[in-house]
Amino acid sequence: MGFARCGLFLQPTTSTMRTARAKAKTRRLQPIWILRSITLLFMLVAVGLTTANGTDRLAWPLSQEAAVVGADNLRPDLQWSFADGLFPAGWGYGEHRLVDGCLELDGNDNWAVYFLPVQHGDDFILETDVRLVADGTHEPVRAHLLTRDSNGLAHESGMTLATQPHQLGVRHRVNQTEYTLQRVASPLLAGDRAWHHLKVVVKHGCISAFVDLEPVLETTRPGPPGLYMEPHLAAENGVARFRNLRVLTLPTSTDSRGSLF
Repeated sequence: MGFARCGLFLQPTTSTMRTARAKAKTRRLQPIWILRSITLLFMLVAVGLTTANGTDRLAWPLSQEAAVVGADNLRPDLQWSFADGLFPAGWGYGEHRLVDGCLELDGNDNWAVYFLPVQHGDDFILETDVRLVADGTHEPVRAHLLTRDSNGLAHESGMTLATQPHQLGVRHRVNQTEYTLQRVASPLLAGDRAWHHLKVVVKHGCISAFVDLEPVLETTRPGPPGLYMEPHLAAENGVARFRNLRVLTLPTSTDSRGSLF
């Protein structure tokens, strides 16, 4: 029969056990089992990497961005992932390098800045995914998401991210006038090394700043149309990594001739 009764359970006989072991050995040697094991291993590694690096929010469709700002017909002027390398026309100062598909800026006790030059509208969305990697010798690291006209800085708008007890800064400067220059409490605790999504929205001349889609500052004092040609990322007093940069122009924006696009 192949099985002998013992108490309440069926126990295999010696001959049946030898046959089962032989079949199991044959199965172990089949290539399909090896391939399945390798596939499972790669899946586990991929899941681990995705968890470690967080979610790339710039992979969201533009329809979701349109819902955030209440506007359709967003124009993507720049959408760059550093997994594809450095920006072809990019330049900067201070230490910058590619690490694990990210732009790493090392501004330890100083500054490191990287520019992705492209002209965009005066009503816009500016966003990136960033991780604060290491503090400087004397100060906590700060990450900057900004856009400007040139090194003359007649126009500059954006935000600065730091951990508590230091503050998050927001700036909206047009024609050498500071329409917004404010600091608010940072939502990040000291030592935070997670990925975070930063977003700056300038609409009808008013600036708003978001961290992980949560508003941290929304202003109501409008400024006149600005001139923006140099979106850039920066690390101050430490090391920060940036995964990407996206610039979207809103349909309320004007071009250099003052007309709606």
